[in-house]
This record gives sequence, C-alpha cells and structure tokens, in this order.
Amino acid sequence: VDLASFMGNWHVLANIPTSFEVGACNCIEKYRYDEQKQCVQVEFEFTKPQQTIVDAKTGRVSIDTSVTTASTFARMRGSIKNPPVNTHWAIDPQLFSLTLPIGLNYLLLYVENPSSSELGFCLVSVPDRSYLWVMTRAVPSVFPHLHVPAEEAYPAAAAASGAGAGGADVA
Repeated sequence: VDLASFMGNWHVLANIPTSFEVGACNCIEKYRYDEQKQCVQVEFEFTKPQQTIVDAKTGRVSIDTSVTTASTFARMRGSIKNPPVNTHWAIDPQLFSLTLPIGLNYLLLYVENPSSSELGFCLVSVPDRSYLWVMTRAVPSVFPHLHVPAEEAYPAAAAASGAGAGGADVA
C-alpha cells in the first residue's frame, strides 16, 4: 500500500464494531503521516446517539437518531510493522497527550483506488477478523441508520475479508 495515497479521510460505511463504536454514526477515520516521527497519526471522529438499544436475542443495534451527542474524537498513533508493504500497523491509543504503547494490530486487507475521492474503498480488520471496517473516500450521500448486515451490502468484500459470521452493520 502506498502510504501517501492512503493518507486522508476515510468514511466508515459498515463495520463489525468494537464495544467503543457500537451505535456510533457518521464515523470518519483521518490518517496523516508524520514524517518527523515516522508514524501515522490517526483521528477517529464520530457522533453517538443518546439512546442505543441492543436486542438481547439477535445482538442487533437500534438507535434513536433524533438526538445525538456532539462529535467525539479519539486519537491514535500507528507504526508500520511491515514496510514497504505497509499493510500491518500497530495502533497505540492516545489519552490527552499520553500515548499508551499497546500496539493493537490493524490490518489493511484490501485497498482500491486510495487516491480517488469518489472510488476509494478499503477493508480494515484485526488478525482474528473479530472487527471489520468497510471504508470509502466518498462521503455517503445518504447515511441511513438501517444497520443492514455488511455481508448483504457488500457480499464479495465480506467474503474476501474472512469476516461475516458476526454480522457487520452499515454504520
């Protein structure tokens, strides 16, 4: 993956979310390469509805989108684990100005047209595929909170990623 073309804003279209992301909407991952520190600065921006309901039987999330909180940010620092391939990153969350050296594995499974503002598309996951993010460069023109399983929206992408059993939701 060419890091320079991957840097910039990616909009989360669908995901198998972490517990931190459940119910989040309007999610944007912002990547910037810090040449001086030789790392990727990551900013995750999202809004969260004030009411999120999880169905105990199905695990499906329903949310009240009428009232949302203000945008929230999470900052992280990524180091490339496999240059020059650049598909395996170690992500360290940042709390205030402190970087927590956790080294969460972050895998770029598939990247297509990363420099295209309209056609850019990528799949990101973790080694065991318990979390998955389908991201696009383009801002979704309609951002419904339908929570359609990603394997229905993007069956080929979900199959290629090895994810799917848990059911990804359109974010």
